[in-house]
Amino acid sequence: MLPGPTTPLNTGPTLPTDLQRTLVNSGGPLESPWLWGSLATVTVLAGVGWLWWAFRAPPGGRRRRLRLVGAAVTVPILALVSGGAWLNSQVGYFPTPASLSEFVLGGSEVSLPATNAGPAADQLGSPNPAGSRLVMETLEDAALGIRPGRTYVYLPAGYDSAAEATRRYPVVFLLHGFPGRAADWFEAGRAQYILDLLIGRQIVPPMIVVSPDASGGRGLYDSECLDAVPPEPKVESFVTHTVVSWLDQQFRTIPDRSARAIGGMSSGGYCALNVGLRQQDTFSVILGMQPYGDPGATGYAHLGRSLALRQANTPSRYIATMRFRHQMSIMLDAGALDPAGVTRARTLADILVTRGQDVAFRSEPSQRHSWLAARAGLPYMLDFAGQRLRTTAGGPPPTAGGPSAGAGQPGQAPGAAAAQWRTEPHRRRRRTLPGTPPSR
Repeated sequence: MLPGPTTPLNTGPTLPTDLQRTLVNSGGPLESPWLWGSLATVTVLAGVGWLWWAFRAPPGGRRRRLRLVGAAVTVPILALVSGGAWLNSQVGYFPTPASLSEFVLGGSEVSLPATNAGPAADQLGSPNPAGSRLVMETLEDAALGIRPGRTYVYLPAGYDSAAEATRRYPVVFLLHGFPGRAADWFEAGRAQYILDLLIGRQIVPPMIVVSPDASGGRGLYDSECLDAVPPEPKVESFVTHTVVSWLDQQFRTIPDRSARAIGGMSSGGYCALNVGLRQQDTFSVILGMQPYGDPGATGYAHLGRSLALRQANTPSRYIATMRFRHQMSIMLDAGALDPAGVTRARTLADILVTRGQDVAFRSEPSQRHSWLAARAGLPYMLDFAGQRLRTTAGGPPPTAGGPSAGAGQPGQAPGAAAAQWRTEPHRRRRRTLPGTPPSR
């Protein structure tokens, strides 16, 4: 019997009150209600002003017609801008002018430093004041149908210091939703700012965080992180083999499942749950923010007509009967103002509890299904992961509560794909992407 809706669940870690206050007040200027309110006021005043000016001109004259045309052009544009500002205040996709600029201009490619690179100042210029840095690389894997796409890597403060030259770090994968880009977690999700706070306060251990392109390098392609039937891309294999292998070679990671977590939001939350459960030899912690229990009609279409493939990629169906190869630690959440999302995530959590897994569920107060909810939940997710991931290369992994539920995984894990990536000579110009301060 499954637990009922009133059955208590572990709600995960708590954060110090002052840190909660800092995070709540860290919204960017483009999310402020004052912005869209001011723009809406300007729109109304502009409309009234244009009409007043137009009707002061003689009826039927050229000046009146030109002023009415000016009103017809200006007011809708202002209305569109103010409407966009209101929508952004609800979803939080562009918290700062820098994030909007990055989206519009597309940023720039950077090459990754070698694993044994020296201090950040020697390799990438001056590091940001918090000491962390964010680098990008273009990855592809033609054998898997993966086209060139950006992958972002967060390196914590101290990574480049001589004193930490031999230190290895746990890794958290963060997958974006659809529509979305690899940069989303470091712009809309403000992951670098949040990580700097948590690591600086010693709430989470220093960790590497990577956000790959879950679209397979195809832009507006809803991959659901599936190994699609040819000729579509095999994104699950790309994430779990190509990116993992590349990351372990390029950076000082702890190359073990006990030091890897996989997370994501919305369809990325589904990705994290499905890929994490299917690839238990690669990941030990799953962080599902606003997750779905299935890939939806688009995802099923990627799998062709195979009922077996569909079943093997539908967590809401296979969790209840799957055999667990390893003990898994799983935290799920949803915005409290998204009843369907809360029910969906809570139901998944309940089933996982009955399977003896280490599970936490959190409802984000005053949040809907949005990047604001993902940003609100990320600190708790990272804390949950930090308490469970191996943090030293030679030490034992932390013990998650609950007995193992057996062995095995749903479906067949894809064969190891040859890791391929490209570091193009004309992209050797490197730059550090600074963290996003709360008021920028």
